[in-house]
Amino acid sequence: MEITWKRPQYLEDLISDEDKKRWQITTQTPILHSPLTSSNYIETALREIPKTDTLRVVNQDKKIRDFMRANGVKTVHEQIENMRIITEWAIQQGKRIEFVKETAATNNNV
Repeated sequence: MEITWKRPQYLEDLISDEDKKRWQITTQTPILHSPLTSSNYIETALREIPKTDTLRVVNQDKKIRDFMRANGVKTVHEQIENMRIITEWAIQQGKRIEFVKETAATNNNV
C-alpha cells in the first residue's frame, strides 16, 4: 500500500533543526515502521498525520455533501459512506477529518 503522507525515516527527524545544530546531532537512526495493509491503513494514517492538519466538517448530511462537492469528491446516497469516503480522501491529502456538531462558531465553516 502506498503511503501518501510523510513518515519520518529517522529518529532524528523528530528533533528540531535548531536542537540538532545546538547539540551537534548528526546521527541517523532508522525508524522501523510496521508495514501498511488495507486493514490498518486508516488507523495508522490517523495516528501519524498531525492533528494540526485537521479539516473540520459539520456532521450533517447536507454539510458533508457540500464539503465533498466543494473539494471535487463524488458523493453517494449514504451519509456514513460519504464520511468514509472523505476520511480516505483527506488521508490522501495528508490531512485528517474531524466531524463536529454545528454550533454558532461553526455556522460560517463547512
